[in-house]
Amino acid sequence: MSAYVVHKTLLNKHTDSVNALSFSPCRTYLVSGSSDWPICIWKVSSGRFIFCVVFDSQINALLWHLVKKDTLICSCKDGTVFYLSNFLPTGFARREIQLGVKDTPIFCLDLEPVMRLLVIGIGNEVHITQDKCLSNYTATTKLPHPQYKPQVDGGDCQIHPQSIHFYEGGKRLIVSYLNHGII
Repeated sequence: MSAYVVHKTLLNKHTDSVNALSFSPCRTYLVSGSSDWPICIWKVSSGRFIFCVVFDSQINALLWHLVKKDTLICSCKDGTVFYLSNFLPTGFARREIQLGVKDTPIFCLDLEPVMRLLVIGIGNEVHITQDKCLSNYTATTKLPHPQYKPQVDGGDCQIHPQSIHFYEGGKRLIVSYLNHGII
């Protein structure tokens, strides 16, 4: 007997690897993002496809906003981050969050709604930004990657944040880093 039970299969929208999934805070929707550049929104109860947005880059991380209803934060391999909201059959609202960094992959995101902080794993750094007004984030703190010495001479030192999470009401942050598949 398998440890996994297939509930719904989401078919025919992505043609490449799915890199990111996120459930909406109300657990009604699931958003998926992939290497073939689209994000797709699905209704969880039925598995029904609802909406698709195609970007100019691979989707690396997705996060539903915890306070702003039906708002999604999407990050891409090319370093862009977008707020998406107001999903209607006729379109949606899309606004880029300016971080001052381009062409650097964004690997992970988290949001602390009370302190209005957004943390972004970008390249090998962690950027913590604050929502100044109306979802206008500005980079305020940059954390460098931890020092790492390869176990093997001549080894590759590429390291990047893989997962980020606020806890204790935004007073603490936990970051896991990936280096050659080892966290």
